[in-house]
Amino acid sequence: MSAFYKGISLVALASALAAGAAVAQDAVEDAADSAVRLETVTVRGFALQNQLAIAEKRNNDTTADFLAADEINRQPDYNIADAFRRAPGVFTIFDEDEGRYVGIRGLNADYTIASLDGSLIATAERGNRRVNLEAIPSSAVKRLEVFKSRTANLEGNAIGGTINMVTRSAFDADGLYAVGSAGIGYTTDQDVPGEGYGRDSDNGPSYRGEFTISNTFANDTFGVVASGSYLQRRRDQQRFGGSYSGSTPANDFPNTNSVIYQGYPNTIERFGGFLKFEYQPNEDFFVDTLFSRYTQEDTELRLGQQINLRGAQTAVDGDTNAYARGQAFIRFNDFFIDKPIFTAQSHMRWTPGEDHVIKASASYSEATFHEPSNQILFTTPNNLDELGGEYDWRDGAPVVSVNDPAFLLNGANYPFTSYIFYDQDNDDYVSEYSADYGYNTDRGDMGLGFDTGFQFRNNTRDFDEQRSTYTLADGNTLDASDFILNDTFSGPYNNYDMLILDGGAFLDYFRANGSLFDEAVSNTRSDYNFSEDVTAAYGQAVYKADRFKILAGLRWEQTETTVKRPRTENGVATVVSRTSKYDNLLPSITGYYDLTENLKLRGSYFQAVGRPNPSDLAGSENVTIGGDGMPQLSRGNPDLEARTSDNFDMSLEYFFPENQGLLAVALFSKDIDNEIFRFQTEETIDGVVTRVTQPRNVASASLKGFEVSYVQNNLGDLVDMLDGFGVQANYTWFDGKSDVVGADAEVLREIDQLRQQPKYVFNASVFYDRGPFETRVTYALASSYPTSVSSSATSYGDREDEEYFQLDWTARYDLTSRLQLTGEVRNITNETKSNYQTSEWGNALRDYSTYGRTVFFGVAFKY
Repeated sequence: MSAFYKGISLVALASALAAGAAVAQDAVEDAADSAVRLETVTVRGFALQNQLAIAEKRNNDTTADFLAADEINRQPDYNIADAFRRAPGVFTIFDEDEGRYVGIRGLNADYTIASLDGSLIATAERGNRRVNLEAIPSSAVKRLEVFKSRTANLEGNAIGGTINMVTRSAFDADGLYAVGSAGIGYTTDQDVPGEGYGRDSDNGPSYRGEFTISNTFANDTFGVVASGSYLQRRRDQQRFGGSYSGSTPANDFPNTNSVIYQGYPNTIERFGGFLKFEYQPNEDFFVDTLFSRYTQEDTELRLGQQINLRGAQTAVDGDTNAYARGQAFIRFNDFFIDKPIFTAQSHMRWTPGEDHVIKASASYSEATFHEPSNQILFTTPNNLDELGGEYDWRDGAPVVSVNDPAFLLNGANYPFTSYIFYDQDNDDYVSEYSADYGYNTDRGDMGLGFDTGFQFRNNTRDFDEQRSTYTLADGNTLDASDFILNDTFSGPYNNYDMLILDGGAFLDYFRANGSLFDEAVSNTRSDYNFSEDVTAAYGQAVYKADRFKILAGLRWEQTETTVKRPRTENGVATVVSRTSKYDNLLPSITGYYDLTENLKLRGSYFQAVGRPNPSDLAGSENVTIGGDGMPQLSRGNPDLEARTSDNFDMSLEYFFPENQGLLAVALFSKDIDNEIFRFQTEETIDGVVTRVTQPRNVASASLKGFEVSYVQNNLGDLVDMLDGFGVQANYTWFDGKSDVVGADAEVLREIDQLRQQPKYVFNASVFYDRGPFETRVTYALASSYPTSVSSSATSYGDREDEEYFQLDWTARYDLTSRLQLTGEVRNITNETKSNYQTSEWGNALRDYSTYGRTVFFGVAFKY
């Protein structure tokens, strides 16, 4: 049974379980009292979230979807990226067991623009433009917005779409509003040793808490909103990795080059909040100022043991290969990662006269990715008979048995190889200013109107690395025997307990015996500075009649970049600087027609761009000499232009009375030019023929698909016995095509999925709400998708993540009208994640990870 049908069955099972709970509750209630109660049901909780989101979708001018918080401002997800995957057509890209980035309509997160209250936010990432959404909790916002079509007033760098996070306003409530929650949890997978590195012990509970409070003052002309959150999660990751050869195998599966067993004990802390001040003396003028800061701090260890298979491989039987000799290493890494995101922004809206609207905004955002790390490596001699052996092929993975396990597990057989300390600091700064004027364009305005505006943004990125590599000075010896933890840990596909380095013990030894080591410093070869100015202006005509509305406009954007990066030749690094400029004219037209009161037809066409990643523009230059004596230059390309795309979509939406449900179908297509691919050509530089490898605008891609979404807040409207139950589901299918480009821009093949594009995504939830009890089961499924594509004429060497689904549960019980008990379970079925590498002899397991289940219990309050 496929995971898709398995998922439907699981949701049905969850529905049945919830139904059982409902029957049990109803059995103890008086029938007459129950009838009265059902007549006075108030929409709340999950049903209220749906109702608010549907109303926003219905009233919006463009193709968009929304996720809304309920009356206690709570989404059942750890962070914003997790929450966005509930929206139709949205694909959340995971980092380990949590969402990190958001892709829209099958395009990876490089094509998504992200904003907070309409202002672009900086990204705590290295090299790319993907906004890291891990640190922002879902409780921080009242609404999540996904804009899938672009109007002229929206940022042009949004081929995939735009996501916006809307914070709460003090004027959303009358007077004082306060909500909060606190909880304690536990993750089942905590078997990896790691005491002393940011954790009190090898395992323990997780904690979280959050609050939002607002009030209005001075006859409701001033408002203040404050929100804060804290999360600490302890969880371990168990991981297996394999590397494979393209040579002819001894059996009908790929030859194995190496296997690595790893354990990642990790403590994640997130904390932050926002403070917003608002002033609204009358309905014609509004201004706000918001400050926010959210931080994620990871304390993660990576404990690994690798076996390298050497020599010829021969078949033992149909599922087993033997190999002649081997080598092994043990490694310790620690990562103390700090990822803060800060924003300061202000918005003004003024209606100086009837039908006239003036808007202005200014914002500043700053994000950092700071990662200091220690890497310690001990390696056995190469080509050892003791580490020869054989491996069994199980479920696409090699399970290795060595000739002498005692040798493998003896630290004295691992001489010291190296100790590397590096400190990477990536800082991203975004300043943005805009002004807009509109005439007769407010929601509800009839007839002809127009709006126009101007925007300027500067994005500056600084990447700096300090790196020192230590090796033993001549005449000294050292092995791992004094630096092995007594704790045992095996991990998936491992026949033995791992040797685990005690990183703390080694660092103590290193500090006390520094004279035994030589240092090699490399501090500038990866550094770069990137600055991008985008100047934009737009004009848009708007016409609204009784049953339809059309918006048609043109946006102009000029992009100017400056990069500074090192050029390394003969071991000497010098700094070079390059500038580039290009313009884009981006038309758009979108509109809707009300076929009936509840049936709406939408359509749009727009052009958009996808600007290159900073690392593609500003990557360092490195000159080496090839084996044939020809110089070889690897570098970024400051002359890259933005990808461009033509985008079409059409949707038919039926809204149930009082926004209690929705049935919508959408079709879309995207044709992308100037796609970026990295390949090699021969060029003449300063009179010398040189092989140059750099990213270039050479490829094309296309994507089409359809979405179906359905919401029914009360199934009792259809079947009496299902009163109190609701359902929400959406399914999106994608069909992508992309060129694979080789040397000299030769198109080698076409693939039928874009990188990180699933073939389909499916989300469903079943919820129940009657009396004091409310519960929901959610299910999210994404098909397999490519994670990397080989630059060759065949698919051999391509890698993909396998299909993955996750089942979660959450519940609330009212103790009083203001206080609730809460509970939730994440990853109920304990799903694992796998990545496979393709070959002509079948798929081989490249990466396999387990994370366990997480359970939280707590309380929530509202005022």
